[in-house]
Amino acid sequence: MIASSATPTGRAITPTPSAQSRWPGAVAQLHLALRSPAARSGISGRWMGCFRPAPVPAPSSPAVTVAVNEGRGKRPEATEVDMEPARGGGEDLWSVQAEAEVAQGGEYPEHLVVMVNGLVGSADDWKFAAEQFVRRMPDKVIIHRSQCNSATQTFDGVDLMGERLANELPFLCGLPFLERRASETAHLIVGRTGKHLFLTDSDDGRRPLLLQMVQDHDDIKFRSGLRSFKRRVAYANANFDHMVGWRTSSIRRQHELPKHRLLVRDEKYPHIVHVDRGIMDRNETEVSANLCGPEEEMIRGLTQLQWERVDVSFQKSSQRLVAHNTIQVKSYWLNSDGADVINHMMDNFLI
Repeated sequence: MIASSATPTGRAITPTPSAQSRWPGAVAQLHLALRSPAARSGISGRWMGCFRPAPVPAPSSPAVTVAVNEGRGKRPEATEVDMEPARGGGEDLWSVQAEAEVAQGGEYPEHLVVMVNGLVGSADDWKFAAEQFVRRMPDKVIIHRSQCNSATQTFDGVDLMGERLANELPFLCGLPFLERRASETAHLIVGRTGKHLFLTDSDDGRRPLLLQMVQDHDDIKFRSGLRSFKRRVAYANANFDHMVGWRTSSIRRQHELPKHRLLVRDEKYPHIVHVDRGIMDRNETEVSANLCGPEEEMIRGLTQLQWERVDVSFQKSSQRLVAHNTIQVKSYWLNSDGADVINHMMDNFLI
């Protein structure tokens, strides 16, 4: 997964203030609201205006319980939140206290964090992480969990999914670096997306889409988009991830992977085994440039930018066989061992 801490700019909309929250302003609550692009109106100078304060639900509206947890291995505490029926455009998660301040003329939280699911996933995959971010930084962030590409919609192709995300948001946030394993039957399994992932697409005789996207190509300014972020951080499973290999998820060559003797555990983050702060090695890039092949081309293109890499291992965890889901705590009850990875993200999130 890739996290970048920067505040992009985009289409700004002025929200219509809602009624004051029924919760006391001093009580830190979490509020889950659903937005519709059609409900946005007006213009302002800040992108945060794209998120309208949600109206307070009637007293009879059902409340839902959100699980939040700071410590590993503990049963999560329960925090009551209000949730509105989905009207399209994904889900926005932010604190009730921040919403109340906005309704009274205050400013929106400064940072927008967009969470996008992977193949056959859904917005629920980021439920735990989203709640933790808002709980930790209630006055700093709005979390957007994208809903436009879920389940079999993830088979429709990287380009179409990107268009959906762009329509859902005021800007396109980018796409993760994806696993490539050559397979002639990929499109039969995951549709058009399979052709993109395995580099077998050639629309109108052009090069595979993902090869185009590691540089600025024609009207695709992918690398320039990545460069606009102040930081680029890749969290990667070092083992037991049967969906995405370690080399691929950390954007490294085989010989660049940390040796086992370098993998040191941290008591605070027991599953974080190695952190690379992203010192670029220009000489290594030049030497490897002599190698051929699409994988090398993609690595060379992406590593023109500086990346921080965080290596994760669940080798001693009972949840290691589902490491692909545990690293993001897809379900707390099944993947709770990954909570320290989410805590590491928050502790190192620069605001």
